[in-house]
Amino acid sequence: MLTDEVIRRDPNQAEYVQAVQNFVNSVVPVFERYPKYAWVMKTLMEPERVIQFRVPWIDDEGSSRVNRGFRVQFSSSLGPYMGGLRFHPETTHGIAKFLSFETIFRNALAGPYGGAHGGSDFNPMDKSESEIMRFCQSYMTELANYIGPHTDVPTSGVGVGPQEIGYMFGQYKRLRQLHPGGTEGILSGGAYHYPQVTGYGVAHFANRILESRGETLKGKRCLISGSGTVALNVAQKLLDLGAIPIGMSDNFGYLVEEEGFTDKGLAELKRIKEERNARLGAFIMSSTTVTYHPSDEEGRLWDTPCDYAFPCAIQNDIDADAVRVLVKNGCKGIFEGANFPCTDEAISLIKQHGIAFGPNKASNGGSFALITKNLGASTQLSDDELDKIVKGTLPRLLTLNTSSWVLLWVLFFRVCWQKALWEGQLLGTQSQVKDADRVLAKRKLGAVVPTAGSEAAKNQPPDADDGKPGNNWFRTFLKRVQAPVFAASVQRDVQLPPAYQTNRRGERNDPSINGFERLSWLMAFTNSLKACSAACLLILSIHGWAER
Repeated sequence: MLTDEVIRRDPNQAEYVQAVQNFVNSVVPVFERYPKYAWVMKTLMEPERVIQFRVPWIDDEGSSRVNRGFRVQFSSSLGPYMGGLRFHPETTHGIAKFLSFETIFRNALAGPYGGAHGGSDFNPMDKSESEIMRFCQSYMTELANYIGPHTDVPTSGVGVGPQEIGYMFGQYKRLRQLHPGGTEGILSGGAYHYPQVTGYGVAHFANRILESRGETLKGKRCLISGSGTVALNVAQKLLDLGAIPIGMSDNFGYLVEEEGFTDKGLAELKRIKEERNARLGAFIMSSTTVTYHPSDEEGRLWDTPCDYAFPCAIQNDIDADAVRVLVKNGCKGIFEGANFPCTDEAISLIKQHGIAFGPNKASNGGSFALITKNLGASTQLSDDELDKIVKGTLPRLLTLNTSSWVLLWVLFFRVCWQKALWEGQLLGTQSQVKDADRVLAKRKLGAVVPTAGSEAAKNQPPDADDGKPGNNWFRTFLKRVQAPVFAASVQRDVQLPPAYQTNRRGERNDPSINGFERLSWLMAFTNSLKACSAACLLILSIHGWAER
């Protein structure tokens, strides 16, 4: 029902629909155990604010250009919005919405921040440096109205590197006449003075997963899609851990180095990619053993035999066919470095084949390691110190100690959900759940349950279940035992499924979900102890009164 709702509202936003479906399918066991949270999920599926604006700028020939700018501020339940920016010609409202939804749950474990994302359909690949600067300044002129150190902190992303961050930060300072020291992201440079932390985090995360399985990265051949900041630093850290990175790619083709890239080779790749509009194929001038495959040729990077794959390029990079080829060629694990690089079908196949899998929400947690440390832009850290900080976040990201790492993606979603919702930090939903509990607890056939704030509600007698002092808590306990714990939406446009509708006795039609079935055993046990304690105190009081 939830996925049908998102398809009805956003039928043309394929990436966002895919992300919501993946999440909902992952937390189905939670919804089956506690159906009331399925209705709260409706709130979480709708962003708090969607901002779209035009970005006018002047090119080098003096002509006026206009692009679209986006910022989707999805959830601030855990803190100020935080999320990246993407400058790419295929950026749309739907992609920005999908990325911001994904960011909510990544930030839920990595730090006390909400989820947001944005960007523009501007293509920096075919623009001069002065054109990029003018565009960034125009983009920030409008975006500055909606961001701030305690409101929304944009960070880097595809097409947005240190240079673009510098242009936007300079414009933000001119507009606000202040320097927001102590903050992160674009608003101070912050952790992005250390762009390598994201790639380091992906490599360390993969290494920890393999160690838990009794395996190691040492001597293993690894494929890495992409050649941006994340991909290059993943390759560098894999090399430091003893692995052999053998392949990388960009929009125009991919490289395969059968003997593996060396430190010198990776340094040359970084130098090439630092130049605007540079193509990965230029590396063939620096190596006699590398082979370059243009994108117009048949075949893909994933056709190359390897031990582990690291998709660090863009969403939906690995599909079901790619997984079949990888497994056939001996691949034993896939670790995501990009946002949602594996399709739903690919993830299903990964589970079926039982290979290791690292979801991007966990593996990308290294990018927030410095943010949670609240380091200023002037702090200088060595690579060893960065490694120590990034590795220090892994126990928190790997809180689920299970040998079935193939199912890590399912369990990880549940941890995110628990932190973002069960701890009561999803603001504005707790009263909704309580009211919905009251609705079903009192619902009888033909009975009308007054909504909160209505005249009928004001005339109702005090509810023994409202937790106010003076109410009969023992009667409340018995009432909770007898009433099914299920939250229905109090909105009148929502129809309960037949299994959850009540009969004349106030019981649900499906007997498998009645009574204690939906109660937390801990709550029931605690309330039982309260009842026993009260009875004992009453007996002791009567005994003492009788003696007197």
